[in-house]
Amino acid sequence: MKKALALFLSLALLCGVLVFPANAAEVSYYETFQQQYFDGKDPLLQDLEAPYFYRELYTHQTNGAPDWVLIHADAGDHCEVETQDVFFGRYFYQCDVAYPFVYTYGIYDIARQRFFDLCEIEDESRYPDLQEVFDTFGVGKKLGAEPLFKDEFYRYASWNQDGSDIEYYRELAYHFNANGELIWVLAEGATNMEQPVECYEIIGDRVFRDWNYHVPFGLNYGIYDVEKHKFYDILNVWQQYKGVLDDMERLNLGEKIGDVDSDGRLSVKDVTEIQRRLAEISETPENDGVEAGGYWHISQTEGIAYLSDVNRN
Repeated sequence: MKKALALFLSLALLCGVLVFPANAAEVSYYETFQQQYFDGKDPLLQDLEAPYFYRELYTHQTNGAPDWVLIHADAGDHCEVETQDVFFGRYFYQCDVAYPFVYTYGIYDIARQRFFDLCEIEDESRYPDLQEVFDTFGVGKKLGAEPLFKDEFYRYASWNQDGSDIEYYRELAYHFNANGELIWVLAEGATNMEQPVECYEIIGDRVFRDWNYHVPFGLNYGIYDVEKHKFYDILNVWQQYKGVLDDMERLNLGEKIGDVDSDGRLSVKDVTEIQRRLAEISETPENDGVEAGGYWHISQTEGIAYLSDVNRN
């Protein structure tokens, strides 16, 4: 009997946790929501009497007094328009825009007695602990925390529905336009499908080489174009996306021509070593030769012979 009672209490507690999130809103502002958007005040909602759903997920308190509430709501009015945005360091995407909150999340500002779409909030400091609350409730995708387009990469690269042929996928850099919209992403990814061919390619002043030619990206790097919803092998498009070379420099991807001591930067030590080789004081090691070991140039054009051949003559 005691075991049965304990099991019942455990299930009851579990249900309570699932239904009532930590620090869930204790004071309801549903009537205020109704007054702000319904009751004939908003022409978009004239034919609607109540929202499709309305939830108060979290009430924040400062010095024991509630000051703002995280709201998850959908008034029932939709527009099939694709939109994406980045704010609070998070990526939001929606192909079916909701109303009154584009991404279905908003804030109720208790002091101002008004609901705000997240898109409207310009001063994040008005709402302490906002980022932590977003993390707790999974609002948006935090840049750099988890790959934004992992699912798209799986669909693009995988031959198996379960994704078992995917080795890894990472996003290395994000690029935005003047309006702060995410436009493309530098990514790194590979599957277990590869050709045993030693190959190399030169991008700007950096050399990329591998013992295998990979699928879907020849040398593991690619670009995801957010507007086109499409991945590209970086070998084919790097010149079309401004910022690729800066990313490679900052992230120290590949091998930089002239970095003969392989410390990731050009310095007087590299110049000294190159002079020693030219003067035949020291020998050029085999790994300095880009084509050493039978590497072939992917684009089938004449490339440099050595990493230390700075002027490529």
